[in-house]
Amino acid sequence: MIFHDSTLRQMAAELPIARQHLLRIQGVGERKASQYGDLFLDSIAAYIRETGARPIAITPTPPPRRQKGGLSLTVQTTLDSFRAGKTIAEIAAARQLTTNTIEGHLAGAIEAGERVDIQRLVSEKKRQAIEAALSELGPEPLRPVMDRLGDGYTYGEIRIVLAWLQAGKRET
Repeated sequence: MIFHDSTLRQMAAELPIARQHLLRIQGVGERKASQYGDLFLDSIAAYIRETGARPIAITPTPPPRRQKGGLSLTVQTTLDSFRAGKTIAEIAAARQLTTNTIEGHLAGAIEAGERVDIQRLVSEKKRQAIEAALSELGPEPLRPVMDRLGDGYTYGEIRIVLAWLQAGKRET
């Protein structure tokens, strides 16, 4: 994933045509502007030429409200569903979100200090392989870790194991 959906929606509404406009979009920093800016600006310019589209100003969405424990309401909802025995796929389907988003919610919950049964999320064998790759390659960026692990792993699983390791390997 290059940009979050909210960033793409803001781009689609505001139709930036220059780098300085692109950098005003929430979620676009110097690194991503340097890496992907020209590609996105070219695509936006082509879209404007083809359709005659005009930019519209939108109000950025406020950050998710936090509950007393520090989790956003959406992360807390995911965590509650997971604790009620639902799988990632079931939660994603019920909430009309991607499995990647649900995995991100659970990783965020772990990072925030919530106890989550990692064994329900990542098998012992996968967890050990991910730990070894993270130990060897480091946690940033995740792409080399994914390349080392190969097929059968997801970025979500890597983020979950990383959060679990950083949280001190807390179990349920």
